[in-house]
Amino acid sequence: MPAHTESTRSRGQTMQDQCTMSESETHPALDNTLFVRNMKELWRFDPVVALELDRIDDKDLPPVEQTKTEAVTLRRTTPDGREIYLHSRYNPIAEAEKWAANAIEEDKFCYIVEGFGLGYHIKELFQQLTGDVIVAVIEPDLHALRLALTHVDFTEEIESKCLVMLTRPDKSHVHQRLEPYQAYILMGAKIVSHQPSVQISSAFFHDMQTLCLAFIEYTKTAVVTLVTNAQTTCRNVANNFATYLSTPPIDELRSRFSGFPAILVSAGPSLKKNMHHLADAKGKAVIIAVQSTLKPLFAAGIVPDFVCSLDYHELSRQFYEGIDDFQDVHLVAEPKAHHSVIDAFGGPVSLLSSSFAQTCLADAHRSRDGLRAGASVAHLAFYLAEYMECNPIVMVGQDLALTDHVYHAPGMPIHEVWQSELNRFCTMEMKEWERIVRSKPMLRKIKNCDGDDVYTEDLMFNYLEQFEKDIARSSTRIIDATEGGARIQGSELMTLREVIGQYCTRPIDSALFAYRRRKPWFDSAPLDAGRVQIEARLDEISKIELLCDETMETLDELKALVDQPTEFNKKIKKVDRLRLKVREHQRAYSIIQAGAQLAEFRKFSADQRLKASGAEGKERARKQLDRDQEFVRAMKADAERMRIILENAQQRIRQKMDHFASVEESSAT
Repeated sequence: MPAHTESTRSRGQTMQDQCTMSESETHPALDNTLFVRNMKELWRFDPVVALELDRIDDKDLPPVEQTKTEAVTLRRTTPDGREIYLHSRYNPIAEAEKWAANAIEEDKFCYIVEGFGLGYHIKELFQQLTGDVIVAVIEPDLHALRLALTHVDFTEEIESKCLVMLTRPDKSHVHQRLEPYQAYILMGAKIVSHQPSVQISSAFFHDMQTLCLAFIEYTKTAVVTLVTNAQTTCRNVANNFATYLSTPPIDELRSRFSGFPAILVSAGPSLKKNMHHLADAKGKAVIIAVQSTLKPLFAAGIVPDFVCSLDYHELSRQFYEGIDDFQDVHLVAEPKAHHSVIDAFGGPVSLLSSSFAQTCLADAHRSRDGLRAGASVAHLAFYLAEYMECNPIVMVGQDLALTDHVYHAPGMPIHEVWQSELNRFCTMEMKEWERIVRSKPMLRKIKNCDGDDVYTEDLMFNYLEQFEKDIARSSTRIIDATEGGARIQGSELMTLREVIGQYCTRPIDSALFAYRRRKPWFDSAPLDAGRVQIEARLDEISKIELLCDETMETLDELKALVDQPTEFNKKIKKVDRLRLKVREHQRAYSIIQAGAQLAEFRKFSADQRLKASGAEGKERARKQLDRDQEFVRAMKADAERMRIILENAQQRIRQKMDHFASVEESSAT
């Protein structure tokens, strides 16, 4: 997390003091003292870029030129043969000051700068900014970057982790570097250009700007989803506590199907081309279906080995309604899936590990493995295949685009929902088209697997981004056998028939599936211990609610004492004591925080805006008190909501206990 909270200029050191110059234009005389200091910090915080720069020999560096001041500039050549200077030949520092003043905009906490040059404008940008602000600089010219670290002191910016260097037009590189700063990006991001740098490498900066804008959109979707779904996630997980306690984990699946292919079946329009081929893969590949494809697969006589679920909404229950025999299909689900979905499934069930469940249930829960959090149920299926060490992993129906101008493959459950609306004036094709038209503001063009343009929408594009990141870091062979839809970078294109002919050549030993029948899938023994733990959490949350009330009263008193420093300082000690009391109930506080992502983000945002405001003295104290009151008020409301969530969860545990008791009694008689 960034550490600097005041402008560099306020520390009594001007940028001119921090810039060094060569004694001549020949690099044998180059003074590397400042470069060594910068590199010392860069090796600590960004060893990848440090290694790239360390490989550059001094003799390979272009010569710098003296300006009318002590600073130097650098001449470079554009693609059309023109020679330009990266910085003014007269006064680069004054030029940088003007550039930074024009770049800064109110309520921006992340600046993505196109071009590092010799770094004068970057240093000046930091000096004119206040508070914690991220500056991510795009720069393809490592030789110029090497010279920048020779002439400008960036040790403080590197150490604070507020300076991020983007040197490659690679999606995974951009995501990896920017992901830690998603909160700052969400608060306000701006892309600004250093025009001389852009003129030298315009194509590179165009590609990088596209990647950065895509990441900004991805961040907005991911963070907003996290914040808005926090309460829903906690409610769903809590309502699944009974299943979490009484069913076995996925641990027995670790590496179970090592070396066998996995086929991930998604619900894209292209699935209609390939569904019938899946019958030939049955028993020779591990078939993992997303839940919306389960009924269509059953209808086609194809029984998948696993089905995955993570959907929040109870409407997902429809994917299992009407199925009388689940034929030992194993459901692997995120605990955040709606409890009605989990309850509706009539086969083996395993819920993944949940930190929220572990915190609430303490010693009552059995330890279990989890998988990475996926953006969609198809990502969950992908992670499950990796967990079981399947190789290759084959994707079918993973269009991530509007193939043939429709959203869904024929026979999907949504088509059943639409049946009542169909008539000669309203066809299934019209309903699909209406679905697309509603998404018109979010549509964008991408390349399909044939290299042609195809439309997708923002959500599917984010799914595509996530898949490409997952594939980039995976050591498994990934094959896209969808035969339609978006081109998924990093995957190999094949038809499903080719995949079956090449990889589905040996049967999977039936003993590998025998665990489904020999395990007791529902065990009532842990339920009572879980009930006791929830009772303890409810008691702790009630105590925090009382502490919130007392804190609000104290903050009101402090606001009236801002103009009386002595009395203010006496009263503020009470706030410290109350804070210590809250820490005594750290488990309950963590539970409340899990559902209070919006309050946490608002507090973080308020803190950053307060730092950036430059407010001091009484004005700063009043703003801090306003911030604290808003946070405590939100915490009290979140505690009340969490208490209701856990009370409902406790009731469901009791109902499950009664159900087990009734079944055991019936069996005994």
